[in-house]
Amino acid sequence: MFYFALKNLWTRKSKTILSAISIIMATTIGLLAFNISSQVNDGIVNTVDYYDTLIGPSGSESQLVLNTMFFTGTPAGTISYEYYEDLKKDTRVNVAIPFAMGDSYAGYKMVGTESDFLKNKELASGEMFNGAFEAVIGAEVAKTRGLKVGDSFISSHGISEGGHQHENNPYTVCGILKKTNTAYDNVIFVNVSDVWKAHAHTEEEEEEHEEPEEHEEHEHEEGDLTAILLKCRNIGMQSQVAAEYNAFSGIQAINPATVAREIMNNVDLSKQIIYVLCVIIGIMALMIIYIMALLNMHDSKKDIKLMRLIGISKGKINSVLMIQNALVTCTSIVISVLFCRILLVAVNSFTSSMGIVVNAAKFYAGEGYILLAVLLFSFIPIFVANMKSFKNDPLHD
Repeated sequence: MFYFALKNLWTRKSKTILSAISIIMATTIGLLAFNISSQVNDGIVNTVDYYDTLIGPSGSESQLVLNTMFFTGTPAGTISYEYYEDLKKDTRVNVAIPFAMGDSYAGYKMVGTESDFLKNKELASGEMFNGAFEAVIGAEVAKTRGLKVGDSFISSHGISEGGHQHENNPYTVCGILKKTNTAYDNVIFVNVSDVWKAHAHTEEEEEEHEEPEEHEEHEHEEGDLTAILLKCRNIGMQSQVAAEYNAFSGIQAINPATVAREIMNNVDLSKQIIYVLCVIIGIMALMIIYIMALLNMHDSKKDIKLMRLIGISKGKINSVLMIQNALVTCTSIVISVLFCRILLVAVNSFTSSMGIVVNAAKFYAGEGYILLAVLLFSFIPIFVANMKSFKNDPLHD
């Protein structure tokens, strides 16, 4: 029966291929839409999930989250470094990470922070920044600019090329991050105090050489931060800290995960429109599957009559038809899954710049339901055609 099913498919190559293409189209569209929307949603929430509080200047909450967590856009403003000093001493806070942004190199954003922020990131070479004007650069920065450990570069004011260059304070590459396919690949990380020093006036730089001890003592008081990330001891303490800092003028304390979910909800309408379009395209593709299957069954009508005339049972005839359908559908499903994974790799090249990794190997339970639905739907025409083929006597058809 299996061999006969293969022979039957081979004699109808054109229609078999068209049926397979229809199934591949419908399945790939469904898998791709579901997988991408799920991974983008998970990626945004997971990126901000570790830290429970983000403190920054008053303004747009989404701008603060996107700028600090995903390194996109421009800072909303600055807050005093004194807030960070107070939070470091606060017993309710486990982790406090400062951020100072506003400089760039060749269009790549520079993030002033502490090396603890990168403790979970692996280095391809070199070591984390510790000394003055040392920089850890992303894999893409190193690749496109041809930088290696030990090389130097000059930063410029602003987040785009063409700003005033800080020629008196060149940075030295001390480490290169392993490729992560996230926004980290396109960012340069330096010590927060180095960002302030790069902006110091010439007169202040001269004072640093004359009175280094005095400068070191007041160094942090002269700088401002664009944000502070916190990990509090528990949710109760997080609520207390957020309430306290929200009471300050010009300051906001937010939960980054909550804001990220709100951002996702704001684009939910767009996502629903995409889903509707995918459903419409999917239904059209399924209709094509149905029509192609009926045409194949119509072509098999004479074969069914012949098999019935020579005494082959309905069960065996059905098994041949089922095997044919299963071969085409299952092969198409496998191709669809592989094609979807290839497309996900391409999609990742876009989403990774926003700090969201789309993992081509990630498979959701919902995708399994889509595959099952396609498989079951493909068998419907067989039952419809069988009812017509078997109800009449083959001698009088």
